Amino acid sequence: MAKLLLFLLFLSTSASAKVLSLPLNPPREYDFQDREYVLSVRKKMLKQYPAFYAGKYKNNRPVFEQIIDGKPWWGLDGMDCWGSGERSIEGASEESRFIDNPFLLVGVEQAFATIRDGIKTCPGDYPRPDDLKYDTTRRHFSVVYDVTDMLYGFTGKNARDFGVSYVYADKVRGIKFKNKKNVSSGVYQFKDFIHLGGSCGYPGGCNNGSPEQPELVFKVFEKNSYIHFKLWKNKPKSKNDKADITYEIYFK
Repeated sequence: MAKLLLFLLFLSTSASAKVLSLPLNPPREYDFQDREYVLSVRKKMLKQYPAFYAGKYKNNRPVFEQIIDGKPWWGLDGMDCWGSGERSIEGASEESRFIDNPFLLVGVEQAFATIRDGIKTCPGDYPRPDDLKYDTTRRHFSVVYDVTDMLYGFTGKNARDFGVSYVYADKVRGIKFKNKKNVSSGVYQFKDFIHLGGSCGYPGGCNNGSPEQPELVFKVFEKNSYIHFKLWKNKPKSKNDKADITYEIYFK
């Protein structure tokens, strides 16, 4: 993975520098699969990005090494409609949005599971990414999300897997964080990883993202909002230091 990150950081030196449109893959079902299968899917998805894929993929072990074989995963329908319990694993596995889309460096997910009373089928109102681009000259990613008025959280497991785990949001519009101490108030380190946890309420637990990161919980309160992140491989001396990579999310 170090080779891949190095290639990404210095791609701007290429004579063919340009803005690349990157594919986005739909969620998939990971229930009861083993970790080797999950990582094999991630490697396959990385090969969709030939401009970045430089050499054999070696994942950042703290992010994925605690996936447990043969266990279910929190499902998108479970998160959006059914909450903790037997139905929590329904729908495509919610972490597949990020595992299958490696260059969603900073993803958007529901902050908490919800329960919708009086429904028979789940509408699937989870935040969907669109129009992922990479500017090779500026080393800048951008993506668009369609969201509602619920609480969301940012997740940096992909950034962490690529070795750029330090983050600061230097530009924010139309977004309100739940906590006064948040990613726009100073440099923060992504701590995301996937492990077997009991939050889903399914017997024996589910593979899911952790830990809770209150500094990343937010709400979008106006149309055409956005947030701009600076990402670093090593902890910067100051939030004003030049970023290794920048990443911008637009909310429509």
